[in-house]
Amino acid sequence: MPVFYYKAVSESGEFVDGTAIAESRHALELELRQGGLAVSRITRKASLGSRRLKPEYFLLFLNQFVAMIRSGVPMPEAVGLCGAGGKNPGFDSTLSRVRSDLVCGADLPTAFGRYSFYFEPLFLAAIKTGVQTGNLVVALERYRELLERRITTENRFRQALMYPGFVIGVMALILTVLIGFSLPRFIGMYAEMGAELPAATRILLDIVDHLPLIAMAVVAAGAMFVIVASRWRRRKQSRTRFERILLRVPLIGHLRKTYLYIIQADALASLLKSGMPLVQAIRYAGESFPSALFGQRLADAADLVEQGRTFSHAVWKTGLFPTVSNKLIEAGERSAHLEQSLAEVSRFSDREFEHRLGSLMALIEPIFILLTGFIVGLVILVMYLPIFGLAGAIA
Repeated sequence: MPVFYYKAVSESGEFVDGTAIAESRHALELELRQGGLAVSRITRKASLGSRRLKPEYFLLFLNQFVAMIRSGVPMPEAVGLCGAGGKNPGFDSTLSRVRSDLVCGADLPTAFGRYSFYFEPLFLAAIKTGVQTGNLVVALERYRELLERRITTENRFRQALMYPGFVIGVMALILTVLIGFSLPRFIGMYAEMGAELPAATRILLDIVDHLPLIAMAVVAAGAMFVIVASRWRRRKQSRTRFERILLRVPLIGHLRKTYLYIIQADALASLLKSGMPLVQAIRYAGESFPSALFGQRLADAADLVEQGRTFSHAVWKTGLFPTVSNKLIEAGERSAHLEQSLAEVSRFSDREFEHRLGSLMALIEPIFILLTGFIVGLVILVMYLPIFGLAGAIA
């Protein structure tokens, strides 16, 4: 979603400004008005002076922030002393603004909430819950556990993709050496011998001769695809449709779904353990969820719970979790230990994710090896075809 910079006046006559993410200017204006602000200006920003903060760097800030609070450092000073280690100047600048807002009298949830570009709803929910319950450190530690598990899960997936990436890189290097260095020498040798080039070899030569044009066409097509896809994905309906298609893909869809179960269960368990009411916890989890489809399901589940239905019924109705997890959630709700049941669902889904990831890699590795051998072998065969023709003629 786009990032907007806004200026407004509070009910007390104070001038406030900040940045926020919203579907449109109109949506942000409505949100600010509901918060008691009279909007004077909203402008769209291409960026906030820097890229979004990586989760690892946000975790660094969070560790510093919790340590400062534990040590009894006053809140404005604690925010001012923390940062991303110089990795993101935009984030460090935002923390300076948060500190200024705190010095001017803003409470902690309001000061952080004005800069939602860097602070996701789950972090803001942890801040709000910690302030309301008087256990800010406990709430932030719950959120830190959630963030650490999310980073660990994503890193495992990235590490699993390193092997296919390495194989593709090796294949590209071998093809570059064959086509760029070996093939011209073979062509010169065939020309001296007066050998007639087979059709397959001539096709390969034509491809090499037109390689710059082919590369430019591929790059242009890729850029066009990225532009069209980014515009298409800006619409919530399009993101939901894409998510439905992705979840139907064999193996990858199951892996993606299991990953979302882990994030979903972790987020709900963390918020409930921090003392947040159930409906509010579901809504906050949905607002910051990385999947538009599951985010909508969480919103629907919150509506059902708000109407008086049990959470287990809402889970079954919206399909938030698989059937086995539904039984655990129902048992936890009956025994008044819902957050423990959700934590168990997260652990169960994590083991399943590990199993599915291992199965996927066991399938991908031989496929990539065979594909690399086939492509490299085919190029070598095409290069040696004229020699085979000459040997046949001599025989």
